[in-house]
Amino acid sequence: MLILVAMGVTFTVQARTDVWDGTAVAWTRGDGTQTNPYLIETAENLAYLAAKVNNGVASYGIYYKLTADIDLAGSKSLQWTPIGYTINTAFAGNFDGNGHTISNLVIESSSFKYAGLFGYAYNATIATIGVTGHSSIINTCVAGYCGAILGYGTRVTISACYNTGNLADFSGSINYSNNYVSYVGGIVGYGEDITVSNCYNTGNITTYISTSGGIYGYGTNVTVSTCYNTGTISKSSTLSDYYITSGGIAGNAGTTATLSNCYNTGNIMAPCGGGIAGSSGTGSTIVNCKNTGNIVASSSEYSGSYSATYSCHSGGILGNGTATISDCTNEGSVSSSSSASNTYDSHSGGIAGYGGGSLIISNCKNTGSVSASTSFYQNANCSYSGGIVGDGSGTITISNSLNTATISSYSSSTNCNKLSSRCSYSGGIIGNGQEAALAISECYNTGKIDAYSYLDNDSYYSPSLHSYAYSGGIAGNGDSSYPITILNCYNAGTITSYSYFFCSSSYAYSGGIIGYGNGHTKGLITIANCYNIEHIASVSASSPAYPSSSDYAYSGGMAGYIANYQLTDCYFSTNCGSENSYGLSMENSEMRLSSFVDALNNGLSKAVWKMDFDEHPVNNGFPILIWQEANITGITTTKDSRPSTLSFKIYPNPAEKTITFEVEDLITNAYLTMYDINGKEVLNLLINPTEKARELDLSGLSEGLYMIKLAGNNAKSIAKLMIR
Repeated sequence: MLILVAMGVTFTVQARTDVWDGTAVAWTRGDGTQTNPYLIETAENLAYLAAKVNNGVASYGIYYKLTADIDLAGSKSLQWTPIGYTINTAFAGNFDGNGHTISNLVIESSSFKYAGLFGYAYNATIATIGVTGHSSIINTCVAGYCGAILGYGTRVTISACYNTGNLADFSGSINYSNNYVSYVGGIVGYGEDITVSNCYNTGNITTYISTSGGIYGYGTNVTVSTCYNTGTISKSSTLSDYYITSGGIAGNAGTTATLSNCYNTGNIMAPCGGGIAGSSGTGSTIVNCKNTGNIVASSSEYSGSYSATYSCHSGGILGNGTATISDCTNEGSVSSSSSASNTYDSHSGGIAGYGGGSLIISNCKNTGSVSASTSFYQNANCSYSGGIVGDGSGTITISNSLNTATISSYSSSTNCNKLSSRCSYSGGIIGNGQEAALAISECYNTGKIDAYSYLDNDSYYSPSLHSYAYSGGIAGNGDSSYPITILNCYNAGTITSYSYFFCSSSYAYSGGIIGYGNGHTKGLITIANCYNIEHIASVSASSPAYPSSSDYAYSGGMAGYIANYQLTDCYFSTNCGSENSYGLSMENSEMRLSSFVDALNNGLSKAVWKMDFDEHPVNNGFPILIWQEANITGITTTKDSRPSTLSFKIYPNPAEKTITFEVEDLITNAYLTMYDINGKEVLNLLINPTEKARELDLSGLSEGLYMIKLAGNNAKSIAKLMIR
């Protein structure tokens, strides 16, 4: 059978699979140079490579090439010893998998700190190899590093590699258990100064106390491009939530990481989880990435030595951290929930759950529902939920971004004498900007926004206890000592805040643009050239058993309540139910006129507003932002805006030993699959968008009729091929 699995390069894979007998046998062909690499033709040759490297024989600058599929026949009695299993015996050569696979790789020994096909690699290249079959890495060492391809790498380049399978039969899965921090990745566990490209993981990953990612677990100065994950990444239910951070591409992207043109469809379940990265550090960049998997961050009571003590962070792209994020889309549901007496808050964001330090987001879109909840018997806990960002500190800048999904936050408890004040924050763009210098420009929300804070036990009263619920079309709360600016934004989603607190006073704030804001002495809230057209409501109630308790409900077309502010050219519909005079009210009919567009553009150096489309309006006739014109979905470079057409040519047809394949106008990666007349897959090829033509070797295929399917550009195309 001919199998081609690569991105941008053609590989011919022989049908023979060599099964390991547990011995090591030296190779007989090649001299280790780039033009004449050592040929690894059997499983025993591969074991010989591991033995040489692990015995300290230098591999630097030496080239190796695999010429057959390898079945390691792994079991508890026949386990693989990683190539380069210590830092002192690192693999430093160049390994070409030649499109072949390593199946049934099993490592269950606790003696390896670095676990994978390769354990530790330095100044090495690893390319075009897949780990498949019933492979599993179950490692119980302290502070270990596990990856299907590589455990730990420094100055390593990995390309066109993959891990596949599922947890049900431990096929390509990684299951790491100990009571210390570990690093687990579908491709590489931990990396320093590494580059990973055109790789993917479909194996499920189960982690205990670790940082885990579909491509890599953790690293510094890591570059990842054109990679994807479809496997589920989840935490074990038997151990603590302590230290667990998971992401579809990176568990913790680390500092100065660059993640580009990647996507995740796998579900992520961890106390800190992100569709692309669970967390990230200074200097990290995430560009043109997409998530469709569900992100579930949860933390609950655990009676062991590591009880839950950290907040939950859940983001469609990034769970928690500092980063520059651009041209990214989330379509998966995002949720966080905390239900332990000593756990803190829950943060959920369509793009980022929590931003610390410096978070810059531009040209991003969320269409997945976002929710955050806390439910405790004691302690102060809050829920933060935002269409783009849940909560943050430091500096947060959001521009040209949108949310269309429902955003909700929920905070509840059942015992007043064991807690302090409760709070819930929800915003179409950001839930809470209380501790951040916040700048939001040219953004909009069309989703429903709800904030709910509740306590139902009226057996205890304390005047120091309060319940707060904040919701806003753009920002839920902006009670900050730092400057907050909201410019050229609009809301077209309903806004509601509910606060029920039967121990003391209850507060509910809802606003078309901001729910609550106070610039204090160091900061000033500036809102300009914004409008709201949807209904606003606040509901507040406290216990009748305590007459001194009070109910406070504030709702407004622009803001529920603001102080120390400047409001310029801001408007709200007379139908929105505003109860205050922040901003100017207008009839809907007036807000659909060109004169209203002129009013919104007033004072701007260049126009950012325009009339809605006449034939196919996207905002019910109300003004839209000019950048929406390029693409009515709001994002110009994500997968949603790419062409839905695909065409290719194959010639000659009928063919004998080779054909030439040509594809036109390819923007995304494409997947070429060939089937014989019985529907059996005989070829699978990943095609890079930069390719125009390629020659394919058909010498391993029998004569007959074949079907070729090409999938890419959000489209599919099929052709027939006759081999004679």
